[in-house]
Amino acid sequence: MYLRTLPKDLYTEAVLLRCLGRLVELIEDRDLPGWSYTHHVDDSTQLPTRHHGFDIRQDESDGRLYCSNLSFNYGPNALDFLIPYHNTDHGWPLEDWNGEDVFSRNGTLIYPWKELYLNQ
Repeated sequence: MYLRTLPKDLYTEAVLLRCLGRLVELIEDRDLPGWSYTHHVDDSTQLPTRHHGFDIRQDESDGRLYCSNLSFNYGPNALDFLIPYHNTDHGWPLEDWNGEDVFSRNGTLIYPWKELYLNQ
């Protein structure tokens, strides 16, 4: 867990969750064939899945934020997604682990990312 500063970290984490929610929405709508996601929960709490939160963490090497208990797969390949810490110039700043932007400013998948990972 990283040391949070309010209120700016609330906004940053909200942006991360919005971007990840967009990916989940695309998967649920079958706009990303072959993709899946998993919300990993702590079974020891015996709470229903819907009661488990999202574990937001910070990559200590570069400060980017990610959700450690939400994973995405394209077929057998796992992909991780992060956002730059305190990014204020892009409405959908989600990146893959290599730093490639995933979304355009309006929330649609961008061409280079689709080429790299979706072969579209």
